[in-house]
Amino acid sequence: MALNPTLPKALMPIRPEQAHHRQQARRAREALLAWINDSGCNWCLTLNPNRELPLGTEVGIVRAAFDDTDRDLLGPRYRFKDARRRQLGFVFAEHLRSNLHFHIALRPGDTDSLEDQRRRAEHLARSWATRVPGGTTEVAEATCEEGWSRYITKEIYRPDFEFWSSSMWWPERQRRHVLDSSWADPHSGGELLQ
Repeated sequence: MALNPTLPKALMPIRPEQAHHRQQARRAREALLAWINDSGCNWCLTLNPNRELPLGTEVGIVRAAFDDTDRDLLGPRYRFKDARRRQLGFVFAEHLRSNLHFHIALRPGDTDSLEDQRRRAEHLARSWATRVPGGTTEVAEATCEEGWSRYITKEIYRPDFEFWSSSMWWPERQRRHVLDSSWADPHSGGELLQ
C-alpha cells in the first residue's frame, strides 16, 4: 500500500507489510472509504493498458494524464491555481502481476454542471488513452458512491495492494487543501471544511 502525505490519520499506522492482516486491513479500508466518499468523488474510471509494463511506468502515465487534463482545462499555470479546481482522483492498481488495470474514483474539479463533469472525466480518459495504444477506458457517473468505493478498495487485503491520490502529485501549496477526509467547499469563498 503506497503511503502518501495526505492520507487520513487512521491510515498512517498501517504499513505495507501489515496490510495483509485482516483487522488492520479492515480498519484501513474503512478509513479509505470515508476519505473517498467525503471527498465528493462522483465519477468512476477504469483504465486497462492491455500490455505489460512496470507498475512505475504505468503510474507515471496516469499521473501525466491528470496533469495534462488540469493543464488543458485550467491553463498552463494550473499548478498555481486553487486546488479545488483541479481533478482529485483516488487511483487503485489491481492485478499487479497479470492484467494490471486501474480503477479511479474521481472528483472532476469545482463544477456543479453534470455535463462539465462528464467532459472532464472523459478528457482524463482520452489523455491516458493517447499514451497507451491499445488501452481501453470506461467512464461512468457513480450512481452510488459507497458501492464504487467499496468495489475499488476490494483488494486492500492483498499484500501487493497499491493506491495513490492524485493530490500526492500536486505541489505542497495545493496539497495542504486535502486534509484528512475533508475537502474545501467550492462555494465557501476558500474556507476549508473541518
